Amino acid sequence: MSEPEVSPQVPKLPLVLVLDTSYSMSTQTMEGKRRIDNLIEALSTLKQQILNDQQASRSVEVMIYKFGGTVDMLQDFSSISSLDIEALSSKLTPNGDTPFFKAIKEAISKARERREYYKSQGLMSYVPWVWVLTDGEPTDGVDDNGNYTSSYNDAISLLKDLIANRRINFFMIITGHGNDLRNGAEILFNFVSKPTGAPPPIMMDDVSSNWQKMAIWLSKSISKTSSSKPGQQTQAPPVDFGQPFVINV
Repeated sequence: MSEPEVSPQVPKLPLVLVLDTSYSMSTQTMEGKRRIDNLIEALSTLKQQILNDQQASRSVEVMIYKFGGTVDMLQDFSSISSLDIEALSSKLTPNGDTPFFKAIKEAISKARERREYYKSQGLMSYVPWVWVLTDGEPTDGVDDNGNYTSSYNDAISLLKDLIANRRINFFMIITGHGNDLRNGAEILFNFVSKPTGAPPPIMMDDVSSNWQKMAIWLSKSISKTSSSKPGQQTQAPPVDFGQPFVINV
């Protein structure tokens, strides 16, 4: 595979979207829309919002993975302008179980490789962003005997190392309603956040307005990063599309 074209004019920001397309994403919300349709609309908003910022649109390179039954790369790193929402939507079909850990292992590996590629080409870049969105608990973390799977161990080991060395910005968003939402968030917190130091998952109630707010929040955060210098810390906007999971005591 040939390397995607890279413009040397601005520091690059690799963004990897890791999207749940398991069967539960066909669930209809109280508004009568499927979760997967809200996701597609959010991707369209994200694209347009980033394109509205000239600096961010030149900086961001996006890669997209889906996980539902299988884990598949839908788009290799390329400019946000090349993101074809219509073509993408035809591939985001809810199906199968939730191979969460295999997906994040592949995604964070690709994010790391991409930054190493920039370095090999003498290009400046920002710490990669990996944005994981799911609506249920992983199905590939524990085997039938109750033991952690190789997918789990490999993903957690790599993620822990990248977070400890500040080589990744990792986000988990879980959507749903009520107790199911909180229970799913607690599983992600215990299985991912606690052993790796990753931020706790953000619990997003499954209504259309929150999906749109999520896309806008991500675009604003990317804009702030792309307007800074690599290595410079920036303050993300307040989260307005959900609440971080916290342990009740």
